[in-house]
Amino acid sequence: MLKYILYILGFLTLVVVSFELMMPYVAIKRPHTHQRFDKTNFNTEKLNLRTNDSLSLNTFLLRPKQEAKGTIILLHGIGSSHGRFRFFAPMLLDWGLNVVVFDMRAHGKSEGDYCTFGYYEKYDVQRLLDILEQKNVKQPIGVFGSSLGGAVALQTLAIDKRLKFGVIESTFDTYENVALEYGEDIIQFRSPSLTKHILEKAGKIADFDPFSIKPVESCAEIDVPIFMSHGSKDNRIPVSFGLKNFDALKTKEKIWQLVDGANHHTVHQKGGAVYFEKMKAFIFRQLAKSNTENP
Repeated sequence: MLKYILYILGFLTLVVVSFELMMPYVAIKRPHTHQRFDKTNFNTEKLNLRTNDSLSLNTFLLRPKQEAKGTIILLHGIGSSHGRFRFFAPMLLDWGLNVVVFDMRAHGKSEGDYCTFGYYEKYDVQRLLDILEQKNVKQPIGVFGSSLGGAVALQTLAIDKRLKFGVIESTFDTYENVALEYGEDIIQFRSPSLTKHILEKAGKIADFDPFSIKPVESCAEIDVPIFMSHGSKDNRIPVSFGLKNFDALKTKEKIWQLVDGANHHTVHQKGGAVYFEKMKAFIFRQLAKSNTENP
């Protein structure tokens, strides 16, 4: 009997140690997946984007066939890459926009070991804005972000007034809250104290403060127009998180679009042509406003 008890204790110890060693990395590290995006049919320029901490990020500027009316930066979600926009980007080009796509740090073909959910990524976007400014790309410049990309976009919009509008899809209010949601999916029970413990360890590994990642607080600093959407059946990030962000926005020019029946990954599919027309109308209002202000 004692032998079996020791076996069980040994097994439980192994589980606990493995959990302690692995879970913090689950929070900040994803495999570098690359989704193919054939850009040979577009007017494409590779940009030399290097972050403040000297990481090289895989970045491209796509130009429309006609003279550009404005520019939009696209930010992908966790564990993804710029290839996620292989169908979306051509539509934006057809609308007459310059499109900038890149793999965020620790994603795709970009350098970096850890995702910090906007802590460093917002400054990466600012470096990109520096490059676009140097290249004198067409104004206004807006940002589109989905999930993780939406959180990064909100944090950047709060600190950089060069971004004149934002389109935000399916993102979270605080990193701690979304980590609790994802943690429950992984370990099949909800534990705020365990989540906090894991985030503390993850923060030490990746050298950032995970508890400072609060897009909802960034929203209170954003005074440019925002189009925000969320799927009604989001199985990853609750709709309530998106609504908290929307309600917190400082700007008076804001649109909330609930996409009926969409989960975390199907906003575009479920929204369809009607959804894209509403997004296009929003973006074109910003383009017209820029032309009026800067004739």
